Amino acid sequence: MDRWFRRKAAKAGVAYIRTLNRQLAHLTGMPLNLREAGVKDGLAKLEQVADTAMTDGSMLYNPREPEREAVARIVRALYETTVTPLPVTPADLRPAGKRRKRGNCVMSFRMPIRSIGCWAAFSSG
Repeated sequence: MDRWFRRKAAKAGVAYIRTLNRQLAHLTGMPLNLREAGVKDGLAKLEQVADTAMTDGSMLYNPREPEREAVARIVRALYETTVTPLPVTPADLRPAGKRRKRGNCVMSFRMPIRSIGCWAAFSSG
């Protein structure tokens, strides 16, 4: 059960980081794959990139020693991915735990709601 829970928590963490990355791409215009980043040669130098990665000093800090073919698969996936940026809502920007109540309204991003006479938070639900 503990192993199952840790695996589920890890997968949820990865999914959350991927969502944040897509939102950051929406806000900044950063590329989400190597093709958008300017790699136009169709991975003609994939073998050289994999060799260079395998001899890079930062590989010493990986918890597991990667295999060269795994590095090539990662680079290929980063080139071929078709992930799109994800729009960000005001609720996404609200800091966790930074809401305070004022009457029946939640205070976060302050926006006047004149019809109910208080400041209300943007909310996604």
